[in-house]
Amino acid sequence: MNELPQEVRRLLQQGQRRAAIELLCLHQRLSEEEATRRIDQHLEDNPPLRPRGAAILLASKLNFLVWLILIGLMVLVALFLSR
Repeated sequence: MNELPQEVRRLLQQGQRRAAIELLCLHQRLSEEEATRRIDQHLEDNPPLRPRGAAILLASKLNFLVWLILIGLMVLVALFLSR
């Protein structure tokens, strides 16, 4: 199987499977079924890495903000209960 173009792999890493299939159709002039098959085969051979630990916080600013607020609230509750 031919290696997927870099732009297609980048879209897959960003979780944009549909856009990757469409780009592969255009890039290599494939049918949608063939492009889907190649994308599925690529994902099976190269499963995406799931972020862990601090990488989860860095992946999303909103996620980071939510955790920061929760930690701040826990500190405030601990200070309030210690009095």
